[in-house]
Amino acid sequence: MSNKRWVKIGCGGCLGIVILLLLIAIVLGAAGYHYFQDVQQNIGVWETRKREINQAYPFTPPENSQIQEERYASFLKIRTQLLIAAEERLDWLFEFMAQTETPGALDKMKMGLRFLNFFAALSEIGLELTKDLDKEKMSMNEYIYMTRLTAGALHQWGQADEENERKAVWRQYMKPVDDLSERVRRIEEENPGAQIDLGPLERSKILDVMETLPTPPQEIEDLIFAHSDEIAVVKSAIFVDAYIAE
Repeated sequence: MSNKRWVKIGCGGCLGIVILLLLIAIVLGAAGYHYFQDVQQNIGVWETRKREINQAYPFTPPENSQIQEERYASFLKIRTQLLIAAEERLDWLFEFMAQTETPGALDKMKMGLRFLNFFAALSEIGLELTKDLDKEKMSMNEYIYMTRLTAGALHQWGQADEENERKAVWRQYMKPVDDLSERVRRIEEENPGAQIDLGPLERSKILDVMETLPTPPQEIEDLIFAHSDEIAVVKSAIFVDAYIAE
């Protein structure tokens, strides 16, 4: 994963989130300061564990894209646990998407804090991820490699003809992003001058990531499609995959 975003799992400093957490610390006083310290500590532990995992299970991407079926099964097992952890921390986002009324000022403030708290919790999710990686003897580098090929295949299916069955998998995968984008559009339309910045959850930013991904060879596409019922059904999948794949 790169360090280009304002916050990333494993970023070397996480400047954006540090600044935001400092603001919370100032507003909340001692409680906010301890919260900030805990997050910083978790980020440091996650960085260490990520290095250890990569050293324990070295991985170099092959010159020609390829995936062994048993390794892909291990990847999907890890990914399922990761998505469960992310889903638990994104319940507020899916509730927001399901609402039909315009949120008031207090609701917006609560959503903003929960949005920030989710990114602060990413280091906790990362630590859970390293445990699952260790069980399957997989490095973070290999996990990223398989995520990029999986998301790349899905994006390729999005370019397919409407009658292609793989197009439906892409639509299901993208539906949470489209629903969130539509929800934000309605709020901004009902509140002239309002502008909601979803950061890395923005539809345009997710598609920008998808367009940079490799298109895997046909045999890998077929392997991925054989597991499509596991890949696209979880609402957080597109957000997590795009976050990791960049």
